[in-house]
Amino acid sequence: MIRRVGRVGLWLAVLVLGYTQTVGAQECERAKELYSEGVILNDGSEQEADFYRQAITVCPQYADAHYRLGNVYATWGQYQDAMSVYTQAIQLNLNFVEAYYELGQVYYNQGEHEAARVKFEEALRMRPDYLAPRMGLGKIYAHRQEYLRAIDEYAQVLEREPENVAAIYELGRVYERQEVYRQAIEYYQQAKQLDESNDAISVRLGVNYRAIQEYGKARDEFVHALANNPNNFSVHYELGVTHFEQGAYDMALKEFQAFLRFRPNDLETHVYLARIHLAHAEYDQAIQKFQAVLRAVPNNTEAHMEL
Repeated sequence: MIRRVGRVGLWLAVLVLGYTQTVGAQECERAKELYSEGVILNDGSEQEADFYRQAITVCPQYADAHYRLGNVYATWGQYQDAMSVYTQAIQLNLNFVEAYYELGQVYYNQGEHEAARVKFEEALRMRPDYLAPRMGLGKIYAHRQEYLRAIDEYAQVLEREPENVAAIYELGRVYERQEVYRQAIEYYQQAKQLDESNDAISVRLGVNYRAIQEYGKARDEFVHALANNPNNFSVHYELGVTHFEQGAYDMALKEFQAFLRFRPNDLETHVYLARIHLAHAEYDQAIQKFQAVLRAVPNNTEAHMEL
């Protein structure tokens, strides 16, 4: 009798376990459908995020849904939320290399470069041919002024992808930071050949041409940048500086005024306006401008020197 009861209990336990596994599998199938709806949207919207949240609610062990939700949070700048769900994704899948990388990227975006470096290196240990963490390491080393290490990371990217525009561009940035402008220009030109419509590349080319006083080429690059992206208002500032350095004060004034329509409180631009007043012998207006700058930033060295 006891044996019969034991067998019945075991049979019932097997039935319950099988039912639970079936229900769990069904729930996770539903989670995959919700996840797919979010992936199809892929627009960083609240609706996309909500699909992933629903998927996680239905199937909490669904690592991919945690990961994609983290991507949305990171896009929104909600870094703590992103870190939380990326960490959960890693706990559910210890080999989730993309989650390690994205977690590192969130640390990087918050200025926590050492924590970012650790995550990037963990991602590379799992997948040595994964290029995104190498790009991240390159940026960290460049920020630390460890330029040779930065160059090495970007070079490894280019060994695998010789036309990787981002790596070529970042190499230009490394040389620009060291004020090796002609070398920087060479890399920016390579990047531009691969991505002609990228206004950021043209801006960097313009800045570097200006640094070596090739003003005509600088202006051409800034004009090219505006043609590709009329909403890149910072180009007006760069054009203003270029005209100012050449003594074309009226043209500089026009560009600075265009820039101030977007950034009316930019102090560097107001310093340039004051210098233009000085160049035109409009001393009272120049003094007023410099004094306004000093009221905003009392320790502004440039304003103090001019006064």
